[in-house]
Amino acid sequence: MNKKLLLSGAALLAASTAVAQISDTPVFESENRHFFNVVPADICAGNLPQIIAASDDEIIVLDDNLKEINRFSFPSLTATQTSTGYKAIPILKVSQQEEEPVTEGTKFTLSTALSYLQENYSWMTLKTEEHGPETWFVERYYQEWEYGENFPQDFFKLKEDGSLYRVCMYYHESPIGYTDTWIKSGETESYNYTYNLSNIHLSINGFDTDASIIVSQKLFNDDDNYEYLVPVLTSETREEFWGNCIDGNYSIKKVMTGDFVTGVKLMNDKGTVLQTFDADSAYPDAYIIGKNKYISFDNQTYFRITGNGTGSLTEVTLPSGIQISPRVAQRSTPIDITVGDAATTRTIKVIGTNGMVMTTTEIPAGRNSTTINTSRFPAGMYVVVVNDGDKKVENCKIIIR
Repeated sequence: MNKKLLLSGAALLAASTAVAQISDTPVFESENRHFFNVVPADICAGNLPQIIAASDDEIIVLDDNLKEINRFSFPSLTATQTSTGYKAIPILKVSQQEEEPVTEGTKFTLSTALSYLQENYSWMTLKTEEHGPETWFVERYYQEWEYGENFPQDFFKLKEDGSLYRVCMYYHESPIGYTDTWIKSGETESYNYTYNLSNIHLSINGFDTDASIIVSQKLFNDDDNYEYLVPVLTSETREEFWGNCIDGNYSIKKVMTGDFVTGVKLMNDKGTVLQTFDADSAYPDAYIIGKNKYISFDNQTYFRITGNGTGSLTEVTLPSGIQISPRVAQRSTPIDITVGDAATTRTIKVIGTNGMVMTTTEIPAGRNSTTINTSRFPAGMYVVVVNDGDKKVENCKIIIR
C-alpha cells in the first residue's frame, strides 16, 4: 500500500507561508519517506516556489499541488579514505640526573662491562646504545609507551675512561619544543563516503531561508533547465596538524590518503557540465544581495553568478562583506574585522560550534573595523556574526589553531 509523501517541519512551514495552497490529495506519492526543500520564489520561474524531493539517485520537481513536473537522475560518487594518527617526539628538558659509580676504581672495557652486567643484573633486559664516546646499557625509557625509545631513564653508562656508572635521569613533563620525528599512534582507519548533490544554503539580503537548496531552475542562470552542483574527487595524500604548538611545530598530525573533494561541477538536468572550478568543500553558501547573486564554498572566495543561458561563476569581492584577517590563526593572534560602513552601531559576536558566545563587541556608527582578542579561545572553528539591530547582516567562519 502506498504511503503518502511526508513533509519535513522546515519545508512544511516554508510551504504553508509561501505557497498558495497544497491540495489535500497530493498527486505525487512514494513508498519512501522524503524531505522536501522549498526553493524561494526569488530564484524560481514565475512567482511560486518549487518543491524539490531528493532520493538516493534522482530529483523530483513538484508544483505547489505536489504534482510532478520534472524528474532526472544525477551521478553519486563513492570515496574511500584512510587516516593514520601520529605524535611528534617532544624535546624534553632533563630536570635531574643521578649517577652512582659501579665498583668504583675498576676500569671496564665494552666486553667486561657486558659480562659484569649479565652476571650481576641478569634479571634486567638491557639495550645497548652508542652516545658519542660513551656506551649506554638502557634498562628503562621514560614513557616508552608514548615516546618509544627516545628518552633513556634508567641505564648504565660506560664512560670513555672505562668507569661504569648507574644513572637515573628525570625529565620535565612539559616539552620545550617538538622534533620533526613522528611516532604512529593507533591503527590506520578506513572510511567510505558517498557524495551526492551539494546542499546550497541561501541567504537573501541578509536573511537565511528555511531550507537548503539542492536544485534550482533560476539561481545559476535563466534558461529552462534545472542546475545543481556535484563534487569533483581527486586521489591524494593530505596532512592535518593540531594539538600543542611550540615555535610553529605541532604535537599531533593526521595523514589522510584517498579521495578528496577538490572541485565542483555545475551541471544541468540534461547531464551537461556547465562549469568546473576548484573548491575544497562541496557545501556552499549562496547569497542574493539586491539583484546580484553570489556563491562561496569557504566564505573567503566569492563567485558572482551570471544570469545567462550557459551559467557562469566569476570570482569577485562580495560587496559590503566582512573582511577578516587572518581567517586561520594561531591562538592569541589578534584578528582584525572590517565591515561595510553604516549609520548605526553593529554588534560583532564570535560563536563556537557548541553555541557558546566567546566574545561580543560593538562597532559604533561611523567606524568600520575592530580587533578581536583570541587568547582565551580553544582551538576550533568559530562563526563571526555581524548584527545591525535585530537584522543579521552577515556571518563567516574563522579557525583558531
